[in-house]
Amino acid sequence: EWSRYKRQTGVVGQPLLDELWGCMTEELRQLAFAEGGSLEITTEAAMLARIKKLAVVTLHPSVHIVTLHELRQQSDENTQTFAARVRGIAASCGLTKACSGTGCTTIVSFSDETCYHVVLAGISDQSMKERALTQAMMGTITDLDSLVKWCTADEAGRLGTPGMTVSRLRQSTFKQMKNKKCRNCGAPVHG
Repeated sequence: EWSRYKRQTGVVGQPLLDELWGCMTEELRQLAFAEGGSLEITTEAAMLARIKKLAVVTLHPSVHIVTLHELRQQSDENTQTFAARVRGIAASCGLTKACSGTGCTTIVSFSDETCYHVVLAGISDQSMKERALTQAMMGTITDLDSLVKWCTADEAGRLGTPGMTVSRLRQSTFKQMKNKKCRNCGAPVHG
């Protein structure tokens, strides 16, 4: 956004620094002044570095990894959405390591395998989790993509209609019964 703003306005030099000072919150501006003020910050790079230092809280990857392994599927969340949430958090975890081969300097990602295990362990429907584990033991489910595909098919099959939720299914059945009339007397369904 900042680069686009600079391009659109053509602002440079001291007016550019003034713009950065002006876009800070009052609290952030006070912190920046307390750490040396405007005399010490004379370039855009120095200003952006100061803002980042004061405003951005960086969490250690371990914090993200603990959060990742504690994830559980929400009761109203389908497996595909849960898997996307897991992948999003995994992206902040730094799930890579150096290849252990002699002389190899390749960096290997183990993000996909970790996401697969987190999603499998975090499935909220115990019956579906057991069936998915059985499929994994049989070799039908081998990675995150095949797990999501299998769970999506299972969810759709149990509801009978893709995209239907249990509450919508129940609601539609209730509405159908509410509008039905007795074949004998014509009154709303009774008994």
